[in-house]
Amino acid sequence: MKRNHTGWYKGDFHCHTVLSDGHERLSNQMAKADLMGLDFYSATEHNLVPATWVETDLLVICGTEITTIYGHANAFGLKKRPDNLDRVCAGDSREAFLDILGQLHAERSVISINHPFLVPWQWSCPDYPLDKVDCLEIINDPTYPNNHEANQKAVRLIDAMWNDGWQICGIGGSDTHALLHEWYTPESGPSIVGDPTTHVYSEGLSQNKILEALRKCHVFVTRYIEVSFCMRENGREVLPGDAMPEPGTFEAVFRFDNVREPIHLFVIRDGVRESLRLEFDFEYRRATASYRVSWSTDAYHWMRFGAEDEKGDCVFYANPVYCCEREHRFDTFGAAVDEIA
Repeated sequence: MKRNHTGWYKGDFHCHTVLSDGHERLSNQMAKADLMGLDFYSATEHNLVPATWVETDLLVICGTEITTIYGHANAFGLKKRPDNLDRVCAGDSREAFLDILGQLHAERSVISINHPFLVPWQWSCPDYPLDKVDCLEIINDPTYPNNHEANQKAVRLIDAMWNDGWQICGIGGSDTHALLHEWYTPESGPSIVGDPTTHVYSEGLSQNKILEALRKCHVFVTRYIEVSFCMRENGREVLPGDAMPEPGTFEAVFRFDNVREPIHLFVIRDGVRESLRLEFDFEYRRATASYRVSWSTDAYHWMRFGAEDEKGDCVFYANPVYCCEREHRFDTFGAAVDEIA
């Protein structure tokens, strides 16, 4: 345990270094993560589980990016190198890939599907069961040229999953491979650890606590802007991912800092999007908003908040609150994709 207070912790769930196909040394990567104000860092090298790490004040979460021609998935909280990883590395069957994910999920590793629509590394296992998915990467390296539409589609996909009652946690990952001066285009900016930043509400800064918070969806994701908010159900504070079992009044207040260009705040309730009014103070690069609604518990309902820039790219994603359960209409990744086709 590196810190033991309950609160929001900032980190990155998808990064690469010279240990696999990244260009950055571990020590420099940790220095950049520290400069970005991160509290934790996930080691997700391709098909590799590091046995040691450089000295750092950050919490380093043990993981790997299981990398195949059928898709990429992060596994967090590994206790050892997966038994069948050699078969995956050798380009063995699709079944070997699915078997290793099932094994890790059964062992309580957290499984995240990465960049599900980023060609040519998109997820190509349509029959993969959603009850073995803990997280979906809804923002992957936003500086990569092909990720504009791919990330937008990933956000639509997770909305479809929540609309069907699947409580899958939306997270971000920089997927950084580059040095600071290595930009994809002159306009893209650097691909750097911490962009996007995933914020996790945890009872302490330890691997077990962070991963347990992921399972509860106590998470929001940002790009550059700083976001603080408070949500209450009948006066009781609630977090992203919480169930709200009591009918009554839901209230939320938001403050956005470091707002360098117009953003658009919205709420989605049961799949229906509504724009929310933001009060901007561009002198201080700040914006505020509030929201109030009656909350019913007569059936399954869900609600989430988000913000986009002028191009429609996500700059703020808060995992939904919800009530009740519903009978699923679909139970595989491919069927969920069909919902947004």
